[in-house]
Amino acid sequence: MPTKKKAVPAKKAVPAKKITTTKTVKDTKKIETPIESTEQVEQIIETTTPQNSEHNNQKNILIVLWVVLVAIVIAILLFSQKQTAPWISNLKNTSTSVSSDWIKSWDKIKVDYVWKLEDWTVFDSSIEEFAKKVKNYSPDSGRKYEPLEFTVWAGQMIKWFDAWVVGMKVWEKKTLTIAPVDAYWEATISQTIPSKYLEDNIEQDVPADSFKDVVSKTVPLEALGEKWKDIKVWQEIEESWISWKVTAITDSEVTLEIKNAENPFFGKEIVVGATSEYQWNTITIKNITPENITVNILNKQSPFFGKKIIEWLVGSLPNWQEIKIVKIDWENTEVETTNPHELAGKTLIFDVEVKAIVK
Repeated sequence: MPTKKKAVPAKKAVPAKKITTTKTVKDTKKIETPIESTEQVEQIIETTTPQNSEHNNQKNILIVLWVVLVAIVIAILLFSQKQTAPWISNLKNTSTSVSSDWIKSWDKIKVDYVWKLEDWTVFDSSIEEFAKKVKNYSPDSGRKYEPLEFTVWAGQMIKWFDAWVVGMKVWEKKTLTIAPVDAYWEATISQTIPSKYLEDNIEQDVPADSFKDVVSKTVPLEALGEKWKDIKVWQEIEESWISWKVTAITDSEVTLEIKNAENPFFGKEIVVGATSEYQWNTITIKNITPENITVNILNKQSPFFGKKIIEWLVGSLPNWQEIKIVKIDWENTEVETTNPHELAGKTLIFDVEVKAIVK
């Protein structure tokens, strides 16, 4: 299915836009020659009248040629439309609930599609006849080949797939071409990061409250949503990995005590010299003030830990993916990695037909 799989920081370049050039035609000035006498007028009439019949014949011929030309253009357009989506003739009417409206954002729709790459290799299809051309096709997979159903702009599809079906109608066909940057990104990813984050030792000031085991916070009642409209004082709430306790409630606000389990010194005494291992790094408290705590981070998570930072230096990320330093300036370093996704750097082509707008 052509769903969005973000394997890298986004960054899921846009398709090249058509540029329309408008030529400005200057108005031709009409030059009038004054006629001085009636004799001149009669002479002009006598000269031009015999040519009227021939002129009309030429005009009729031009009209016929124009009609023929328009017919030829229409035939070419119909032929080219058939060629861009040769599979359309194989689509069957499978819709049960159809609206004649144009597709809008948040509509639930069904489409049949053939997903191809630039070399016209079929990568996937909702139609089994074309899915058989996919290299890993298996008749025993148990997959049901039927129109793909999704909600437009609900984050279920690649961005431009959503954008291009908006405005289509049932039975309308379109070929969508989606650039790598709008699909699974380029084959190589470049990113600029602050150079200090690649140093072996990083010194940083952190707000003192960040190292408390319990953090108190007052928020608007509506921020908790309908799920918590009946909460009571001293009630405990578990949400994902966060643990909250209600300590006060007013007509518009609720005060919560939040267990700060992500604190690298959780459950430990906060004193100068205290150390903690956190996400493969060693953190040491260097100084304490009422407002801030200064820490030193032994940056073992850096892919270049223990190495001199120079251009074209190669390191490894925690998933063993290779990363290379491309450029270094005073404050920032540009790094480059290879996108591991199988569709990275590939342009995606979808032949699409809208089957239904589901009511």
